[in-house]
Amino acid sequence: MEIAVTGAGGRIGNVLVRQLLEAGHQVRVLERRKRTSLAGLPVQRIEGNINDPKSIDTLLQGCEVVYHLAAFVSISGGHHGMVEKVNVEGTRQLVSGAINHGLRRIIYFGSIHAFQTGDPELEIDENQPLAIDSSVAYNRSKAQALKFILNVRGPEIIALCPTAVIGPGDYEPSYTGQMLLMMHQGKLPLLVQGGYNWVDVRDIVQARCWR
Repeated sequence: MEIAVTGAGGRIGNVLVRQLLEAGHQVRVLERRKRTSLAGLPVQRIEGNINDPKSIDTLLQGCEVVYHLAAFVSISGGHHGMVEKVNVEGTRQLVSGAINHGLRRIIYFGSIHAFQTGDPELEIDENQPLAIDSSVAYNRSKAQALKFILNVRGPEIIALCPTAVIGPGDYEPSYTGQMLLMMHQGKLPLLVQGGYNWVDVRDIVQARCWR
């Protein structure tokens, strides 16, 4: 199967791409910049970005399924509108292209941060209200993108919203990887009040839904 992937070089994306290749699929990736995590992999590389219609058109041509992982992750504000531009408008751009090209399925990778939190005893699942009005730009953008994509008609839509990701393939490293390194180096206390939820990146990509 011909499969397109956005955000392929990222924390989850490079692990997903490896599994897709191992399963015998042809993989086409959208690259804004070359990533060490994809070095040497037999994928077709499309240079461009998620907000460029021509890049999206080239990426999706002839594909049956797209995995959408491209996102601007931020813990420090909206970065002059870039968080919304990539996470919300980029998702809209991708969906428009997928519909135009008649793709069968879109697998969207969201985030637990798309949902409202507050009560530490509350179990968060897909029934929790979305954080549409969150004061945090990243949370708000992921909530808006999730709300949009779940209302798309045409292609089959599957949305995955993992919690904090750990495991192999953290090349850069990610914010979570940096936090774990700081803990290991004694720069961040390990014993803190409260709790945290983790998911192994290999478990996330097991839900790849490529049949």
